[in-house]
Amino acid sequence: QQIESLSVSDSEQRIGLTLIRLAEGLGTIKQGNVFMKNLPYTQDIANMAGTSRETVARTRKLWEDKSFIMKENRVLTIFNFDSFRTAFS
Repeated sequence: QQIESLSVSDSEQRIGLTLIRLAEGLGTIKQGNVFMKNLPYTQDIANMAGTSRETVARTRKLWEDKSFIMKENRVLTIFNFDSFRTAFS
């Protein structure tokens, strides 16, 4: 699945898919939002998504500005996880 996503998706899509996989494995769902403690470092997410650390940081900032996600320290919240999953799956 990861190899397929790397070959057919743009970087934003690949980052979204990576966060979805992480959320499904590490996240806690509460009232439709997902909370992930001890989120991997930006460079690790970039490696998983097949992109650069800068692209992950830029995409995360864009999504924070649009209120899709919020990151505080190493805790990431994905708001309305079902909609996020639909947008990036």
